[in-house]
Amino acid sequence: MEKAVTAHSITTVPDSKKNQTSAKRRAYDDYFCVFSFSKKPISEGFINDMSSRLIDFANNGDKNGEAFRINDFFDAMGMSRGEFYRLVGIWPQLKSAHEYALSRIASNRERGAATRKYEASTIKSTIGFYCDISREEQKRLAALREETESSHENIQFVLIPAPKTGKVKPKKLKVAHENIQAPE
Repeated sequence: MEKAVTAHSITTVPDSKKNQTSAKRRAYDDYFCVFSFSKKPISEGFINDMSSRLIDFANNGDKNGEAFRINDFFDAMGMSRGEFYRLVGIWPQLKSAHEYALSRIASNRERGAATRKYEASTIKSTIGFYCDISREEQKRLAALREETESSHENIQFVLIPAPKTGKVKPKKLKVAHENIQAPE
């Protein structure tokens, strides 16, 4: 027998092929559902179903037709962010589906910004959450910015007044309530 270790409990998983179907139905863990305010069981079948629904969400979006934020997926399931990422850390198939979903969401967001469907500055500020390449680029740019800011020196500019040639005469400007003379 093999022991499956999760964050909440230790459950025994049978080795025989005869019991593998019942093992997929066996609850290995649970999560708190915010819709029913109760604990719901987690089995391998549940994780596989959630993984395939996550991939479907990434490809087809939610009821509005677009996957824009990963939070929309687990919010619709009644699962908290912490619970979802705890499960992503335990189950490899869910982790793979999660990485795929982040990639698709990043592409949707970038395409939306490129076609001006979404505000590009908002997408630019949050794209690092979804795309490793963008995250690394943001880190590189931040390091460059910090380097240039630390290398600034105090530079003083001294403006030397132009010599008076006498060719330009000062003019009086008229304002509604007072007279202002141009500086000499």
